[in-house]
Amino acid sequence: MLSRPRLALLTFAGFVLGIAPAVATFPSAHRMMMAYPFISLAAAYALERLPRGEWRRIAAVVFVGSAALASVRFYFSEDFWPPQSRSVSGEGVTQLVESVPYPLRGTAVVAPGLGYFFAVRERTDRGRVAPLDVRNWWPDGQNESWYLFTAHWQPLEAFYRSILGERRVRSFGGPFSVYVERGDWSWLREYGWRYEAQCAQPEWQESGQVPVLFHIGQTFPGRWCSGRLVHRWTAQWMGDRSSLRLKWEHGEALVALSRGTVLANERKQIDFEVQRGEVISISLVLPKPTAAIVFLFRRLPSGEMAPEWTAVRPHEWAEPVACTLAPD
Repeated sequence: MLSRPRLALLTFAGFVLGIAPAVATFPSAHRMMMAYPFISLAAAYALERLPRGEWRRIAAVVFVGSAALASVRFYFSEDFWPPQSRSVSGEGVTQLVESVPYPLRGTAVVAPGLGYFFAVRERTDRGRVAPLDVRNWWPDGQNESWYLFTAHWQPLEAFYRSILGERRVRSFGGPFSVYVERGDWSWLREYGWRYEAQCAQPEWQESGQVPVLFHIGQTFPGRWCSGRLVHRWTAQWMGDRSSLRLKWEHGEALVALSRGTVLANERKQIDFEVQRGEVISISLVLPKPTAAIVFLFRRLPSGEMAPEWTAVRPHEWAEPVACTLAPD
């Protein structure tokens, strides 16, 4: 049994190592886990001060029972599982991950946030799981591939079904997967967007092609930027006259059309009309390092939807748009 000064010192050390890191620094699961031993020590110290053993046992049962009941009720409540967290984890994501053959025969390209669920398969699937980026968004055809998306990407489920057919797309109540067998898939690049990214610090610029303007952080692999970053998507509109809506989370956006219309604001949304044959250039300027979160939808009476795959064809902008990099 520890003497009272030593017990107080042990409790203080538990606070310093357990609670203080989670309070004084950026919270994380690892730091919060360190709080559990301290909470147990503090509870035991409080019970130890009761003079009789029977009282301590009764108090321990009441304390442990009430804490366990409250914890179980909270774990299964709406407060613990808010709607925004259900798209990251839950039954649908579990089914999505389990639908991928084990071990992998080909490659799995996973949307941001899903790589964590494949960590337990690293020994058997090492090198076969990759995060979604500009280079691997369309299959290379050399291996069969699974593309896995969380519920954040659900607006693209119909987009993929229209291109690849019903049998290659599986839905899991929000999350969905796309299976692509080996073969020649080069024809998929006939439509889509030309995509460019230009960084001010360190200086670099890359270009590629993406099937749809729907970005939740994915860009060119192996690239990082500590300064201003400009993303630009350019394509020729091949569909009928349409009303489009651009949405984004951070930075300033600009929409330039070949007929001379230029729209720019920081309100996180731009609505504009486009005609068949027009060239569209959309730029997003991020003044500080942050992920590009940006979407383009067609506005329909029934709501918003991603434009059809054949609605846009990659195009190179003839003149630089007004939304360009400025010196930091």
